[in-house]
Amino acid sequence: LDKPLSEIPAEAVRIVRGWFDGSYGGFIYRGARFLKNIFPDFPEDFQSELIEFIRKGDEESILFVLSILRNYEGEVFLRPICKEIVCVLPEDDQLLKEVMVALESTGVVTGEFGFAETYERKAKELEDWLVDPDGKVSAFAKKYIDGLQSMSTAERKRAEEEVELRKYRFGE
Repeated sequence: LDKPLSEIPAEAVRIVRGWFDGSYGGFIYRGARFLKNIFPDFPEDFQSELIEFIRKGDEESILFVLSILRNYEGEVFLRPICKEIVCVLPEDDQLLKEVMVALESTGVVTGEFGFAETYERKAKELEDWLVDPDGKVSAFAKKYIDGLQSMSTAERKRAEEEVELRKYRFGE
């Protein structure tokens, strides 16, 4: 079904939207994963369909989109649609935490400092949001980047301690 459905993104999204019963956590691994399999590269026409749901502004439509975004491991191409969500939501909305989770997600990370380096890279990727004319976007970016920097620092410390412990146990 991937091939024929990928040619009709509007219809594919509408069909899968009909499956969403408000169970955000479960839907991430069912319907949302199904759409990710059909649209692995997040094409523009698919993104446009999702933006239409975001612009409705209701919580259920935004949860539907966020469940889909959670399947893309924080890829750079998610930034515009995440920014769209940030613009629609109030600054103190709890769903902004889900936007952060979608952006900070990672695929496979390697090396002792893999997570620390990934968090640092993701923080750099969003630096341009800090000067965005929309105050909600810049406030979100500051909070998100501060969080990533804290996680990077903690992860770097953990990795350094692990390396030292390994050296102690097994020698240089």
